[in-house]
Amino acid sequence: MLFEDPLQFRRAREDDPAGPGETPATDPQALATTVFAPPRRRRTRYYAFSSKLIALLSTADRLFSLLPKRQGALHPGGPWAVLVCNTAHIGDMAGLLPVIQALRASPQVSRVGVLTGSAGAEVLKVFAPDVPRHVFDHWNLSRVDQSLWQRLWTDFTDRPHLRDEIRNAGYDVALDAYPWFGNAATTLWAAGVPVRIGFASGGGGSLYTHVAAEDLAPERSVADASRLLFQPLAQAGFTVGRPLPVSAGFRADPLALSLAEQLGRYAVLHLGHGGRTQAWPLAHWDEVAVGLKRRGFQLVFTGTAEDAAFGAGVRGAWADHDAVGRGDLRYFATLLREAALVVSVDTGTPHLAGLFQTPTVIIPSGRQPLTWWRPEHPSVRQVTTATGCAPCYRSQGCAAMACLRATPSAAVLAAADEVTASADR
Repeated sequence: MLFEDPLQFRRAREDDPAGPGETPATDPQALATTVFAPPRRRRTRYYAFSSKLIALLSTADRLFSLLPKRQGALHPGGPWAVLVCNTAHIGDMAGLLPVIQALRASPQVSRVGVLTGSAGAEVLKVFAPDVPRHVFDHWNLSRVDQSLWQRLWTDFTDRPHLRDEIRNAGYDVALDAYPWFGNAATTLWAAGVPVRIGFASGGGGSLYTHVAAEDLAPERSVADASRLLFQPLAQAGFTVGRPLPVSAGFRADPLALSLAEQLGRYAVLHLGHGGRTQAWPLAHWDEVAVGLKRRGFQLVFTGTAEDAAFGAGVRGAWADHDAVGRGDLRYFATLLREAALVVSVDTGTPHLAGLFQTPTVIIPSGRQPLTWWRPEHPSVRQVTTATGCAPCYRSQGCAAMACLRATPSAAVLAAADEVTASADR
């Protein structure tokens, strides 16, 4: 069955109790076979679904293959100066921190630098302040409040400075951990880094000296895929030492610590911005808040200033502390570290909580494989609703978003019980 509008789906089921503007019918068997919008299927080596973007990446790769290779060799056994690249967002950098720690612990690596976007730079300031940062916002990844043409112009004017900065830093090898369009392939080639390792799936693969042997498969996490970039280094003698936990370098915010002490046992609820890809119904959030209160949790609501409008009524009714739009990233991370539980839609929040092994329940959509963004620790559960179109690989989802909106609050509360019980053992 194919429905592009949730209202069509409801009208097709006379027994659907959902009211106007609410979730489509929640019968699991019906949802599991219903296609709300045709899922996209990957047909080329690129993780891109627009025919125009695929044509652009393919043409660019053909032209790039005509350029000089600019390939150097790694000195066997090191020492190497390594640049790790990912210019995406908070969750991406949080997931990459264990990889950075592994490199820093290697006896073959003399120093590590990071090429990151503005959001990722904030994560590094909090968790790895001594790591050199090269900050650059790719026009397609930037969340700065600018028009497309402004972002393109900023990208164009900043690239020469970034190229010179990386060149002057004298890196021996660069690991480009972003497998989609927006990677650093052109910058690394222009900077003349001798060994450049990355994924072909984001375009510019012909500019790397080594392409990852495997791709970001649906069953592999993004963090795990990043470790595939170690393989060429292993051939030159790379070994992983005993890395410290990412949280070991974290310095807690004293105000957040004081608040956590006052609250006692609390859960963090992160509702997100309420846009299509994060719009878990407010009625469900209300039910989760009630359920957690009955379980003895104090409730802390978090979010950015842009999230403030969504869920204001829920926060007003149940918040023991409303931190939406308040504090910096260190304050926020401290609240996550001290929490007994985190419940969040799929944002950077679960990834930051994962750095502290905080018990976490994630309410994701079915836009991408669940394995891609699952934090790598045991006390985390993802709760979603199977639909016939998930994963759809649609960046903005569809009008129905049944994979998200039909997820019941009871399932989220059950997952919360499970992760908190396992953490208490």
